[in-house]
Amino acid sequence: MKRGCPKLKKQADEKCDDSSKSANVVQNDDSDCSDGDIFFVSTVDAWILDSGCSYHITPNREWFSSYRSGNSSSVYLDDDRCCNIVGVRDVRIKIYDGTARTLYDVRHIPDLKRNLISLGTLYKNGFIPKADEDRETIRIVKGALTGMKGKITTGNIYKLLGNTVVGGVHSIDSCDDNTKLWHTRLGHLSERGMTKLHKRNLLHGVKSCKLNFCKFCVVGKQTKVSFTTAKHKTEEILDYMHYDMWGPTKEQSLGGSLYYVTFTDNFSRKV
Repeated sequence: MKRGCPKLKKQADEKCDDSSKSANVVQNDDSDCSDGDIFFVSTVDAWILDSGCSYHITPNREWFSSYRSGNSSSVYLDDDRCCNIVGVRDVRIKIYDGTARTLYDVRHIPDLKRNLISLGTLYKNGFIPKADEDRETIRIVKGALTGMKGKITTGNIYKLLGNTVVGGVHSIDSCDDNTKLWHTRLGHLSERGMTKLHKRNLLHGVKSCKLNFCKFCVVGKQTKVSFTTAKHKTEEILDYMHYDMWGPTKEQSLGGSLYYVTFTDNFSRKV
């Protein structure tokens, strides 16, 4: 009778609801992963692509390229701790391809132990996260432009492929030179072409059209030197031979071969 009492059952349900509201429970398993492995990322120069944070956040004061002290606001962590925002402005990062980009309105929170890039903030600015087929790499794209990439690490979190451009703090109205960015966007346009567009004020953020060494231009615009016509004078058989090799084939021959070779005599022209 006591086991089926409706009053006791109601009290048990209320007690269960109260306990679920007071704490977030992490289910334990038999894996070898410790609690410290769940969110382990080096804080020296690592950015985490986080879908749960509301702003870009870093505890490193020296990373800001421009800085404004004071924000009179705070953020709450998942453990209900309150952290004060002591400053805000921009941080420059160098992504996977060497291009420098700027994270705007980054919050400076010294009490935080990690550097976080807010995927929600990027989404509001038109960037969409897309995972590759292997699910190990995530790309942040805007149209045909890939803004940044992240690689999955220990704890199933995505770490930014790149590092922070650390330099002196400049004034707020400072801006970045986007010459290399526009050079890439325009299909590696030459300096002469970029200068013409710059004179027509069509390249926003470009100060100088002077380009540094670009390996993609050197490799992609190389031309192959043609071979000169060879003259071979032969007087008898086997003085000069030509051979052609074809393969490998998808299927083996009856003898187990994957390649086919022909030899042609230059004097008799026999195969």
